[in-house]
Parts: sequence; C-alpha cells; structure tokens
Amino acid sequence: MYTGDKNNRGEKHGYGIVEHENGDKYVGQFWRGRAHGYGLLELSDGGWYEGQFRFREKHGFGTQEHPNGDFFEGQFKNDSFHGRIFKTSESGEESVFLFDIGGKRSR
Repeated sequence: MYTGDKNNRGEKHGYGIVEHENGDKYVGQFWRGRAHGYGLLELSDGGWYEGQFRFREKHGFGTQEHPNGDFFEGQFKNDSFHGRIFKTSESGEESVFLFDIGGKRSR
C-alpha cells in the first residue's frame, strides 16, 4: 500500500510510504515510481537500512542493521557494500572491511 506524493502520470514521486504485504516498509523519497533519494527501509525480519537509494537499490552512503544486531556504516553501490565499511557487532567489536565492485570482499 502506498501513501504519498505522485506525479502527473500517477507514479510514486516525491515523499511517500510503502507498506508491503510481507511486512517490509519504506519511508522516503521516490522518483518516477521507484525509491530514489533518501529513505528508510524497515524489513519484516527486524533489519533495516537508512540512507541513499538509486532506482530502488541501496546506493551511496547508508547505515544498515541486521537482525542479529550487527551494524554497518559506509558506502553502498547497486544494492551491495562498496568501498570501506565499518562494522560494529552486537557485542561491540569493531571491524573495517573493504569491498570492491559487486560487493565482493577485498583482500
């Protein structure tokens, strides 16, 4: 279900909220029917992502928490980690990882 702004073609455009049948929820900016710009994606499993989107994908700076409590902060590209990612585990242990194109972990 969508609540929010639309363009003259009836597409989601501007600010809005989408609540999916599976329990996922997106609150943020849209462009021509797609999550695009800044937003918050809350997942039904308890995880979430807050940051930049481009054409429905995580793209740009963002923060993400997994259901197990692991927290990530850094750059995303095409819906994957990209570049330097800072991780804080639920226990408080901090790590830094480097990811290249496609989200593959660098050596």
